[in-house]
Amino acid sequence: MIKVLVIDTGWSAVVIGNYIEKELPVNVKEIINNNCELEDTENTIRPYIGEVDIIVLSNPIISAKFGRYFESKYPGQKFISYGWDLSETIQRYKKVMIFTPKRLRTSECYQIEKAKCQEQEIVELDCEKWVSMITSGGITLTEEANKEMEAFKGETIIINSSELLGIEDKLKKVINWRGDLIDLREGIVTAIEDYLNMKKVPSRGRAR
Repeated sequence: MIKVLVIDTGWSAVVIGNYIEKELPVNVKEIINNNCELEDTENTIRPYIGEVDIIVLSNPIISAKFGRYFESKYPGQKFISYGWDLSETIQRYKKVMIFTPKRLRTSECYQIEKAKCQEQEIVELDCEKWVSMITSGGITLTEEANKEMEAFKGETIIINSSELLGIEDKLKKVINWRGDLIDLREGIVTAIEDYLNMKKVPSRGRAR
């Protein structure tokens, strides 16, 4: 069976790992990495290079900062990054809001994805401070975030933060949102499914 390693900085590694195993016939191992620094991340994944078929960098910051570096340094290892299909998702809509950490917005990979969406109106809302609130049992929007939400008249909100996965219903209530609230987990599953098809491994024939 195809072996998949999911690495993230918190419990979202388990959320994404469970989602992958539910959708595809693969064996998933989740690893929680303590931070988003290169040395620590590389030390964490190094023992698994060549030992697993796919390494999923499910934290968007790790993906944006180090995804290309790992692909270049370890060309024999298959890497998949959370958010690799961000521009494809955005292009389905005319106006979107993206919940994304401020540190991620300054990365080259994120800017490249955003630049592909010239016809879309994009509103970005910094959700980095929300993460610590989640671990303490609740989410409270800042005054600035409340104003942004009240003014937003778009079609959908995209979650580009793995730490906000698995709490969609709760998040909708906090932000008082009745429209679409989507994340990018499906992009990871699709990329793994493409890999399975390339290896001629049955993938349960998921409908896309």
